[in-house]
Amino acid sequence: MNISIIWMIIRGLIYLLIPGFVWSYVFWKKITIIERIIFSFLLTLLIIPVSVFFINYFKNGFILSHNLYLVEIPWIIIGLFMIFLKTNKKLNKFFNIKLNG
Repeated sequence: MNISIIWMIIRGLIYLLIPGFVWSYVFWKKITIIERIIFSFLLTLLIIPVSVFFINYFKNGFILSHNLYLVEIPWIIIGLFMIFLKTNKKLNKFFNIKLNG
């Protein structure tokens, strides 16, 4: 089997799971790992294509497979920041943030 095919499969799984996996922790606190994987796949299929559509529509950007990380990384960073806000009690109290969970 060719190494580039294996790398393409690994990269495809990363592109399809990581952003939704982070956002599944933002939305749902206690779900099983199977549900989290399914929701992560579905959330990624929702977030990334809509983001690419709006970038292409409003900014005339040109998103290809090799620069797709430019769309995914901001979503991952925002999701991690939201998880940090949910888990940090002092920061929640200071900013008076009311998040689910």
